[in-house]
Amino acid sequence: MRLLILSISAAISVVLMAASLPSKAFHLLPQVKGRFSNAGLGEKEVQQFFKQFQDAIEKNDKRQVASMISYPITVSELRGRRNIKNDASFIKDYDAIFDPKFRDFIVNTKFEELWSRDQGVATAGGEIWIGGVIKDPAHSNVPEIKVIAINGLLHKR
Repeated sequence: MRLLILSISAAISVVLMAASLPSKAFHLLPQVKGRFSNAGLGEKEVQQFFKQFQDAIEKNDKRQVASMISYPITVSELRGRRNIKNDASFIKDYDAIFDPKFRDFIVNTKFEELWSRDQGVATAGGEIWIGGVIKDPAHSNVPEIKVIAINGLLHKR
């Protein structure tokens, strides 16, 4: 009986906490279904973004790749981590971040190999993470898909 009362009490607490959150917080979560729904992203949108990302990497189009990044971003590499605040810094460091082996890995990654969790969509080993980013909730609650983490080939070199 005591366990039942504690369970009911805990459930009521969760409901009350959720009710006290601003209703706007729930509107920021897209209502999507499918393979990447736990990341709040639609499969078609992720596929389109990832294909554009791969094409930009294959063409070595630094400006296009830079426009697909959510800043600031931390890049993890074998040599350590680097924090990049904007497009200009990213373009300057592009060749160090995307060496030929890493570019080849991205270009040859198949869409079917991507997986997701609540933090975003990732390549098989988490080398690249993609997520929905809302820069200014006052103007839009529709997430824009961006690269949110770059971990490089930390374990594949």
